[in-house]
Amino acid sequence: MSLIRVFPAVAVFGLLVGTSAVFAQPQKDPFAEGVRPTEPLSPEQERATFHLPPGFEIQLFATEPQINKPINMAFDARGRLWVSSNVEYPYAVSKDRFDPATGRTRGSRDRIVILEDTDGDGRADKSTTFADELNIPTGVMPYGSGCIAWSIPNLWYLEDTDGDGVCDKRSVLLGPFGWEKDTHGNISSYRRGPDGWVYATHGFNNTSKVTALDGSTVEMNSGNTFRFLPDGSHVDIHTRGQVNPFGLVFDTRGETLEGAKVEVWQTDHTGHYDLKGFRYRAALISDNSGKYSFNSVMPGHYPGRVCQHIHFAVTAPGHQPLVTQLYFATDPVFEGDPYKNYARDPLCRSRELVRPVVLKGDPDAIMANVNFELVLERL
Repeated sequence: MSLIRVFPAVAVFGLLVGTSAVFAQPQKDPFAEGVRPTEPLSPEQERATFHLPPGFEIQLFATEPQINKPINMAFDARGRLWVSSNVEYPYAVSKDRFDPATGRTRGSRDRIVILEDTDGDGRADKSTTFADELNIPTGVMPYGSGCIAWSIPNLWYLEDTDGDGVCDKRSVLLGPFGWEKDTHGNISSYRRGPDGWVYATHGFNNTSKVTALDGSTVEMNSGNTFRFLPDGSHVDIHTRGQVNPFGLVFDTRGETLEGAKVEVWQTDHTGHYDLKGFRYRAALISDNSGKYSFNSVMPGHYPGRVCQHIHFAVTAPGHQPLVTQLYFATDPVFEGDPYKNYARDPLCRSRELVRPVVLKGDPDAIMANVNFELVLERL
């Protein structure tokens, strides 16, 4: 064992020329600035600063000018990456430039960007501005024909109604929220829970009271998590007592449900229901591990080229019944939003996307496997 002792030392230097003294100018502390005044590194220089565990690799997917300061991101069912791209953060654009009628903040450079790798080389080669003139969009989650996103002072459903890949309709889901005290604590980290609700975080120092369409209300100060239905019809508090939460992840501890009745029905491969022989219908019971399975043909398109889909009705004692539909993300006529194809069935509570895994590629006998998890709420 060795011991090193360090003793204080003082060195005094002076310069005397005539009667004038020369003193060194104090260095400016870069950490005292609001934004540290250092030159940016190139992506390759940045990558060289990472220390990775054995077996890990880091690759560049997108960089400026495709995006600016990325705060939140999420993949959609088509494999595209949605990113909240910020320039203004952390200094919000003044609220007098916000137009409630359009949902735009005039002059803001913040936006939601969709990144795509169209040639499969691992780099984004297509960048689309889905929504612009947002104000510090700290959260984004692809949903329906657009996304759920934050832009001061509201949670929004940003929607593409004409299918051109750009938002043309902005609807308030919840708000206004408090944001004035700290933009670091704005609403973010949206995660779709196994119960179908959207979970989100509310950060440090802000105080909010918001009311959903059905009159349900939550009040929050500083760190909380809350949940809401995707259409903004209901809102609940989830947890309190955090400081400044960022990020939500669900584990796999959901309980399996034995004895649930799973009814399925669909069209034949030509897009027609068999109303005489009642083929392509089944009533299944989940086993002791909660599993169910069936084999069928790929449903066809309705007249008018409605997306391929399979209907489900699920019931179990002590649980809310569930009516839902399975859609295929690989459907050649699928436009990214099953709700666009026809009016919503009032009995259908949700429509979900799956991505089939091809097991056999023989053109005469293509077999695919689909995993479609069903979640029931307790009564």
